[in-house]
Amino acid sequence: MKNRYLVLVAAAIVASGSAAFADTVVGSSVNTGFQTYGTVNENGNPFWDNKSLDGSHKDIGYYVNSNYAGAPNTVHLPWYGYKNSGGNAGKADLNMHFTHDTADTDAGSLKLEIAGNAGSNVVGWYDTTNASVLHPIWTGSDSPLVGADEVFNPSASWGLYIQGPGGTYYMNSALNSNKDTKNQHFAIFGVDLTAGVEKYLIGVEDLSSKTNKYEGKGDYNDFIFTLTTNIAPPPGGNPGVPEPASLSLLALGAVGLIARRRKA
Repeated sequence: MKNRYLVLVAAAIVASGSAAFADTVVGSSVNTGFQTYGTVNENGNPFWDNKSLDGSHKDIGYYVNSNYAGAPNTVHLPWYGYKNSGGNAGKADLNMHFTHDTADTDAGSLKLEIAGNAGSNVVGWYDTTNASVLHPIWTGSDSPLVGADEVFNPSASWGLYIQGPGGTYYMNSALNSNKDTKNQHFAIFGVDLTAGVEKYLIGVEDLSSKTNKYEGKGDYNDFIFTLTTNIAPPPGGNPGVPEPASLSLLALGAVGLIARRRKA
């Protein structure tokens, strides 16, 4: 995981604070957000917990279990979707996207690709104000061993897409090809949801729910990657970030210096 930096400015020092910019998930409803879920049982609740054509215990939930410590069949990473109560419990948000500070870059690391279309699938980003222009991040020649780590700089409001023989599918499902507008092809898990330190694990489904009869709405293991924001260091400055206590001392020092100058 690459280092993350904060840009410190004089105003932030005097205020004993700092600004943190990261990629934040924005949902379409007040009832959506990061949810907790315990058991992976392949019954379609949450939306990504389906059977897999790749075999039993192969959907994205089992990948999360095996790669993030915990008891067997327990998901410890919160997932993004509708709250676990009410009629929409466990469903996907069909119109979500990220917000981003364009001074920073994103680091994507491809972890796993299990798909018959692996050689031709492309995963990338699009600007939510102009989704017709696609920006590839990974192409069919990439794999967890080759081209796994990519750095890119999306727009201030952006989403992910996957494009392949099965069609083109967006985080804004209304844009999906094959009229697959009622299925979300991206499952987002929060690896670290600390403000300013956000890191996500993302699973992608590359088939339409209309043709994916066995898996239902998908197993979301066709493309699995992490997303981390790289916050740019100040030009020529020290990339280290003072602790809040240090910032307070800096602020007090600045006030004392001003007082001394006035006294003199």
